[in-house]
Amino acid sequence: MLEQEQALWAAVHRREVTLASKNNLQEGYSDTTQAIIYEGDIAIEALALQYDSSVKYVMVRTALNFGPLTTPDDQYQNGRLGLVEAIRSFNPNNGAPFLSYAIPHIRGAMLDAERDASFLPRSATDRGLLVERVTNRFFQNHGTKLTESELLKLCQTKDQLLKTTKQLRQAQQALSMTIVSLDEPIDDEGDGVRGDFVTDDANVTPEQAVIRAEEMISLRGAITTLQRRDQILINLHYEKGMTFAEIARILETSESAVFQLHDRVKKRLRRQLGITDSISRKCFSPSLKWSKP
Repeated sequence: MLEQEQALWAAVHRREVTLASKNNLQEGYSDTTQAIIYEGDIAIEALALQYDSSVKYVMVRTALNFGPLTTPDDQYQNGRLGLVEAIRSFNPNNGAPFLSYAIPHIRGAMLDAERDASFLPRSATDRGLLVERVTNRFFQNHGTKLTESELLKLCQTKDQLLKTTKQLRQAQQALSMTIVSLDEPIDDEGDGVRGDFVTDDANVTPEQAVIRAEEMISLRGAITTLQRRDQILINLHYEKGMTFAEIARILETSESAVFQLHDRVKKRLRRQLGITDSISRKCFSPSLKWSKP
């Protein structure tokens, strides 16, 4: 750790220790105490600016799925609060990298805010996670997706309160507001599962996170230049998670025609952005939402 950063962490530590020891005092702070707190505030802000890109990293590269009740701007602010909390509670003397400590705090702050904004009860969110586990396990074992009735029957054996189709759909709605599966296939081309494209948090630098965030911003901008039919395809496949067969019925064409159109759109975007195949595979992931046409 650089000497300058060590000094910042030391200032934060002094601030937290001072505040903890002064919490029960009724009188005002002395000039010395105020100076320690002020110095700590400046250090927290400096570290938050230094690691700000880690918030963007969590937003862009993890499988966090924003629900309809909070915007990306809201999530950024919530993540920034999680980052500040991580800075205040982090102990650099433990030897662990700060990012490996901070990223779970950032992600947790975003998810907590999403749940708090939801009109759904916490029990529905928990059932959503159950639905995810059952769906993934069945897909891994059988290679096919469950029908709604089959899914409900399997979930009923694990949660007696999950009895009706309405409750199942409520659980799925809660899930869509929180977490998406890392084991779900990326697309019909066999490019892998979502987890393949989520890198190890501890090994990602803030600089890498900024670069990746910029790639996603550029890609979203390029998508808005596509013809409306192409934008609809991207939206249905990556935003709605529809298969090519389902999209074919909506567009009133064949599944093979949708597949070919999808391939042409990806190639066009690759050429337009000058990105490599490996980058485009990471970008074309249903775990991230596109601007709707």
